Amino acid sequence: MRLAVAGTVALLLALAQVSSAEGESVAFRLFRATGSVYAEYAGYKLDENGKLHLKKTRWFPFGSAWAYRSTNSLSIWITNAHVLEAAPVAIGGLPDGLLYKPTKRWGIRRRGTEVEPVVLIPAIDTSRDLAALILPKPSDAIECIYEGDVPEETEVVSVSFPLGIRYAVSHGRVMRAHRNDYDGFEKFPQPGGYSAGELWLDMRLTHGSSGAPVVLESTGCLVGVVRGYAVAAAFLMIQMGETIPFAIPSPAVIEFLRQNNL
Repeated sequence: MRLAVAGTVALLLALAQVSSAEGESVAFRLFRATGSVYAEYAGYKLDENGKLHLKKTRWFPFGSAWAYRSTNSLSIWITNAHVLEAAPVAIGGLPDGLLYKPTKRWGIRRRGTEVEPVVLIPAIDTSRDLAALILPKPSDAIECIYEGDVPEETEVVSVSFPLGIRYAVSHGRVMRAHRNDYDGFEKFPQPGGYSAGELWLDMRLTHGSSGAPVVLESTGCLVGVVRGYAVAAAFLMIQMGETIPFAIPSPAVIEFLRQNNL
Protein backbone atom coordinates (compact mmCIF):
# COMPACT_ATOMS: atom_id res chain seq x y z
CA MET A 1 0.00 0.00 0.00
CA ARG A 2 1.45 3.35 -1.04
CA LEU A 3 -0.18 6.65 -0.12
CA ALA A 4 0.83 10.05 -1.49
CA VAL A 5 1.42 13.12 0.64
CA ALA A 6 -0.15 16.44 -0.35
CA GLY A 7 2.68 18.79 0.59
CA THR A 8 5.48 17.74 2.89
CA VAL A 9 5.45 16.28 6.30
CA ALA A 10 7.05 19.53 7.39
CA LEU A 11 3.61 20.09 8.88
CA LEU A 12 5.17 18.41 11.88
CA LEU A 13 6.02 21.36 14.02
CA ALA A 14 8.72 20.27 16.43
CA LEU A 15 11.02 17.43 17.20
CA ALA A 16 10.10 15.73 20.46
CA GLN A 17 13.19 14.61 22.33
CA VAL A 18 13.07 11.87 24.94
CA SER A 19 13.97 13.45 28.27
CA SER A 20 16.11 10.92 30.09
CA ALA A 21 15.11 10.28 33.67
CA GLU A 22 17.90 10.02 36.23
CA GLY A 23 19.40 6.52 36.18
CA GLU A 24 17.14 5.28 33.37
CA SER A 25 18.80 2.77 31.04
CA VAL A 26 19.29 3.34 27.31
CA ALA A 27 17.31 0.14 26.66
CA PHE A 28 14.28 1.36 28.59
CA ARG A 29 14.35 4.77 26.90
CA LEU A 30 14.51 2.92 23.58
CA PHE A 31 11.58 0.73 24.62
CA ARG A 32 9.39 3.82 25.00
CA ALA A 33 10.16 4.83 21.40
CA THR A 34 9.63 1.36 19.87
CA GLY A 35 6.50 -0.48 18.78
CA SER A 36 5.12 -3.27 16.62
CA VAL A 37 3.70 -2.87 13.11
CA TYR A 38 0.29 -4.52 12.66
CA ALA A 39 -1.86 -5.14 9.60
CA GLU A 40 -5.65 -5.38 9.93
CA TYR A 41 -7.44 -8.39 8.44
CA ALA A 42 -11.11 -9.19 8.00
CA GLY A 43 -12.14 -12.75 8.89
CA TYR A 44 -14.71 -14.47 6.66
CA LYS A 45 -16.62 -17.74 7.05
CA LEU A 46 -17.82 -19.81 4.10
CA ASP A 47 -21.48 -20.85 4.32
CA GLU A 48 -23.17 -23.90 2.81
CA ASN A 49 -23.91 -21.94 -0.38
CA GLY A 50 -20.27 -21.07 -0.92
CA LYS A 51 -20.64 -17.42 0.09
CA LEU A 52 -18.23 -15.60 2.40
CA HIS A 53 -19.62 -13.73 5.40
CA LEU A 54 -17.64 -11.22 7.46
CA LYS A 55 -17.35 -12.39 11.07
CA LYS A 56 -14.73 -10.12 12.65
CA THR A 57 -11.62 -8.05 12.08
CA ARG A 58 -8.29 -8.75 13.69
CA TRP A 59 -4.82 -7.21 13.85
CA PHE A 60 -1.74 -9.35 13.07
CA PRO A 61 1.86 -8.31 13.91
CA PHE A 62 4.43 -8.21 11.09
CA GLY A 63 7.48 -6.33 12.34
CA SER A 64 8.88 -3.61 14.53
CA ALA A 65 9.11 0.18 14.22
CA TRP A 66 10.52 3.19 16.05
CA ALA A 67 9.35 6.76 16.48
CA TYR A 68 11.56 9.27 14.70
CA ARG A 69 9.85 12.50 15.69
CA SER A 70 6.65 13.73 17.32
CA THR A 71 4.40 16.72 17.91
CA ASN A 72 1.56 17.14 20.40
CA SER A 73 -0.83 15.43 17.97
CA LEU A 74 1.09 12.91 15.84
CA SER A 75 4.33 10.98 15.42
CA ILE A 76 6.41 9.61 12.52
CA TRP A 77 7.42 5.94 12.74
CA ILE A 78 10.08 4.16 10.67
CA THR A 79 10.08 0.48 9.67
CA ASN A 80 11.29 -1.68 6.77
CA ALA A 81 9.58 -1.50 3.40
CA HIS A 82 9.57 -5.31 3.32
CA VAL A 83 7.46 -5.38 6.52
CA LEU A 84 4.65 -3.61 4.66
CA GLU A 85 5.16 -5.67 1.52
CA ALA A 86 4.95 -8.98 3.39
CA ALA A 87 1.58 -8.37 5.00
CA PRO A 88 -1.07 -7.95 2.24
CA VAL A 89 -1.75 -11.66 1.68
CA ALA A 90 -4.65 -13.84 2.75
CA ILE A 91 -4.23 -15.91 5.92
CA GLY A 92 -5.99 -19.20 6.59
CA GLY A 93 -5.56 -22.32 8.68
CA LEU A 94 -6.09 -20.60 12.04
CA PRO A 95 -7.98 -22.35 14.89
CA ASP A 96 -11.11 -20.24 14.39
CA GLY A 97 -11.51 -21.61 10.85
CA LEU A 98 -11.90 -18.19 9.25
CA LEU A 99 -10.27 -16.94 6.07
CA TYR A 100 -8.55 -13.61 6.72
CA LYS A 101 -8.09 -11.03 3.99
CA PRO A 102 -6.17 -7.75 4.40
CA THR A 103 -8.18 -4.55 4.79
CA LYS A 104 -5.11 -2.44 3.83
CA ARG A 105 -5.16 -0.72 7.22
CA TRP A 106 -2.00 -0.51 9.30
CA GLY A 107 -1.43 0.14 12.97
CA ILE A 108 1.24 0.59 15.64
CA ARG A 109 1.13 -1.03 19.05
CA ARG A 110 3.23 0.60 21.75
CA ARG A 111 3.96 -0.10 25.39
CA GLY A 112 0.69 -0.30 27.32
CA THR A 113 -1.58 0.43 24.33
CA GLU A 114 -3.90 -1.38 21.99
CA VAL A 115 -3.20 -1.22 18.25
CA GLU A 116 -3.55 2.39 17.05
CA PRO A 117 -4.37 2.82 13.33
CA VAL A 118 -1.89 4.64 11.08
CA VAL A 119 -3.37 7.58 9.16
CA LEU A 120 -0.75 7.98 6.42
CA ILE A 121 2.21 6.24 4.80
CA PRO A 122 4.19 9.19 3.40
CA ALA A 123 7.16 7.24 2.06
CA ILE A 124 8.12 3.72 0.98
CA ASP A 125 11.66 3.28 -0.39
CA THR A 126 12.33 -0.30 -1.50
CA SER A 127 15.88 0.59 -2.62
CA ARG A 128 16.80 1.34 1.00
CA ASP A 129 14.16 -1.00 2.48
CA LEU A 130 12.68 1.78 4.61
CA ALA A 131 9.16 3.12 5.09
CA ALA A 132 7.54 5.87 7.17
CA LEU A 133 4.15 5.76 8.88
CA ILE A 134 2.23 8.53 10.62
CA LEU A 135 0.36 7.79 13.84
CA PRO A 136 -2.19 10.36 15.08
CA LYS A 137 -0.75 10.21 18.59
CA PRO A 138 2.37 11.73 20.16
CA SER A 139 5.14 9.41 21.29
CA ASP A 140 8.54 9.29 22.89
CA ALA A 141 11.08 9.32 20.06
CA ILE A 142 14.64 8.26 19.27
CA GLU A 143 16.98 10.81 20.81
CA CYS A 144 19.45 11.29 17.93
CA ILE A 145 20.84 9.66 14.78
CA TYR A 146 24.56 8.96 14.39
CA GLU A 147 25.74 10.74 11.23
CA GLY A 148 28.93 8.83 10.43
CA ASP A 149 30.00 5.23 9.97
CA VAL A 150 29.96 3.56 13.37
CA PRO A 151 33.28 1.84 14.25
CA GLU A 152 33.48 -1.94 14.51
CA GLU A 153 33.39 -3.38 18.05
CA THR A 154 31.06 -0.56 19.17
CA GLU A 155 28.58 -1.72 21.81
CA VAL A 156 24.94 -1.41 20.73
CA VAL A 157 21.47 -2.34 21.94
CA SER A 158 18.22 -3.06 20.08
CA VAL A 159 14.63 -3.27 21.27
CA SER A 160 12.07 -5.03 19.09
CA PHE A 161 8.56 -6.49 19.25
CA PRO A 162 8.97 -9.87 17.51
CA LEU A 163 5.63 -11.55 16.77
CA GLY A 164 3.84 -8.96 18.87
CA ILE A 165 5.87 -9.62 22.04
CA ARG A 166 6.03 -6.13 23.48
CA TYR A 167 9.57 -6.02 24.81
CA ALA A 168 12.61 -7.93 23.54
CA VAL A 169 15.95 -6.30 24.26
CA SER A 170 19.26 -7.48 22.82
CA HIS A 171 22.73 -6.19 23.69
CA GLY A 172 25.73 -6.76 21.40
CA ARG A 173 28.31 -5.08 19.22
CA VAL A 174 28.95 -4.01 15.65
CA MET A 175 30.77 -6.94 14.04
CA ARG A 176 31.38 -5.41 10.62
CA ALA A 177 30.81 -1.79 9.75
CA HIS A 178 29.33 -0.05 6.70
CA ARG A 179 31.13 -2.01 3.97
CA ASN A 180 29.91 -4.29 1.20
CA ASP A 181 32.93 -6.60 0.88
CA TYR A 182 31.61 -9.88 2.23
CA ASP A 183 32.93 -12.94 0.38
CA GLY A 184 30.24 -15.56 -0.15
CA PHE A 185 27.32 -13.12 -0.18
CA GLU A 186 27.51 -12.02 -3.82
CA LYS A 187 24.13 -13.65 -4.47
CA PHE A 188 22.57 -12.73 -1.14
CA PRO A 189 19.01 -11.41 -1.81
CA GLN A 190 18.89 -7.63 -2.04
CA PRO A 191 15.21 -6.60 -2.41
CA GLY A 192 14.74 -3.50 -4.51
CA GLY A 193 18.39 -3.40 -5.55
CA TYR A 194 19.50 -2.41 -2.04
CA SER A 195 23.18 -1.41 -2.20
CA ALA A 196 23.84 0.91 0.74
CA GLY A 197 26.04 -1.60 2.59
CA GLU A 198 25.14 -3.53 5.70
CA LEU A 199 25.87 -3.10 9.39
CA TRP A 200 26.60 -6.66 10.56
CA LEU A 201 25.82 -7.27 14.23
CA ASP A 202 26.90 -9.67 16.95
CA MET A 203 23.59 -9.89 18.84
CA ARG A 204 20.45 -12.03 19.02
CA LEU A 205 17.50 -10.98 16.87
CA THR A 206 14.65 -12.98 15.38
CA HIS A 207 11.60 -12.93 13.08
CA GLY A 208 9.57 -9.80 13.79
CA SER A 209 12.65 -7.73 14.69
CA SER A 210 12.70 -6.24 11.18
CA GLY A 211 12.43 -2.45 11.40
CA ALA A 212 13.72 -2.28 14.98
CA PRO A 213 16.23 0.43 15.96
CA VAL A 214 19.85 -0.31 16.82
CA VAL A 215 21.39 2.39 19.03
CA LEU A 216 24.67 3.11 20.77
CA GLU A 217 24.77 1.58 24.23
CA SER A 218 26.54 4.72 25.47
CA THR A 219 24.29 7.50 24.15
CA GLY A 220 21.09 6.04 22.67
CA CYS A 221 21.83 7.49 19.20
CA LEU A 222 20.52 5.41 16.29
CA VAL A 223 23.22 3.66 14.21
CA GLY A 224 21.03 1.30 12.18
CA VAL A 225 17.64 -0.29 11.44
CA VAL A 226 17.34 -4.08 11.65
CA ARG A 227 16.76 -5.56 8.20
CA GLY A 228 17.28 -9.31 8.46
CA TYR A 229 19.80 -12.02 9.22
CA ALA A 230 21.92 -14.57 7.40
CA VAL A 231 22.65 -18.19 8.32
CA ALA A 232 25.41 -20.54 7.24
CA ALA A 233 22.97 -22.96 5.58
CA ALA A 234 19.42 -24.27 5.64
CA PHE A 235 18.18 -27.79 4.87
CA LEU A 236 14.53 -28.85 4.67
CA MET A 237 13.49 -25.59 6.34
CA ILE A 238 15.79 -26.32 9.30
CA GLN A 239 18.16 -23.49 10.10
CA MET A 240 21.81 -24.53 10.51
CA GLY A 241 24.48 -22.41 12.17
CA GLU A 242 24.29 -19.20 14.17
CA THR A 243 22.39 -16.28 12.70
CA ILE A 244 24.20 -13.06 11.79
CA PRO A 245 21.79 -10.10 11.97
CA PHE A 246 22.36 -7.10 9.74
CA ALA A 247 21.01 -3.56 9.73
CA ILE A 248 20.63 -0.58 7.42
CA PRO A 249 23.35 1.89 8.51
CA SER A 250 22.33 5.29 9.83
CA PRO A 251 23.75 7.33 6.87
CA ALA A 252 21.25 5.54 4.59
CA VAL A 253 18.46 6.24 7.12
CA ILE A 254 19.38 9.95 7.21
CA GLU A 255 19.32 10.13 3.41
CA PHE A 256 15.88 8.47 3.34
CA LEU A 257 14.53 11.00 5.86
CA ARG A 258 15.99 13.97 3.98
CA GLN A 259 14.78 12.89 0.55
CA ASN A 260 11.25 12.44 1.87
CA ASN A 261 11.20 15.70 3.85
CA LEU A 262 10.69 13.88 7.11
